[in-house]
Amino acid sequence: MRFLALTLFFALAVASPAADLRAKLQPEYDKIAHGVEQHDMAAIQKSMSAFATKDFVFVDPFKLRHNLVAYSGLLVEMALPNGKGTKRFRIVSVKENGNTATVTIRSEAAGKPPTVRTSRDTWVRQGGKWKLKEIQFTASAKSLGIGG
Repeated sequence: MRFLALTLFFALAVASPAADLRAKLQPEYDKIAHGVEQHDMAAIQKSMSAFATKDFVFVDPFKLRHNLVAYSGLLVEMALPNGKGTKRFRIVSVKENGNTATVTIRSEAAGKPPTVRTSRDTWVRQGGKWKLKEIQFTASAKSLGIGG
């Protein structure tokens, strides 16, 4: 019984930093989602500018790299066909390694059929704060309905 209690204690202690980071980052993703729901590129750019690195990059399914302004426009256009529906960014997993964290995100937009995408986001700790450095889709272009 003592062994089980110690195992549980250490498992919770190890899992705690990831849970804490998840709790810190989810509100940032919620801000993006709110801007997308409003179909408001300026709101997305404003909220992301507060927590993205100056060299933030979005890597699309074709491995092309885009800056924050281009990413916010792509988000609005790709996420909400016909300008309708809701958007959510749900953190699936967080893996923290020193000053870097890899966050897997599942994004969902309402529609028929609903649009679901997965991305791998890289966050870095700068000046004691977590900053979003890169977003990269993990799905293929075809699975995203892009190209043939």
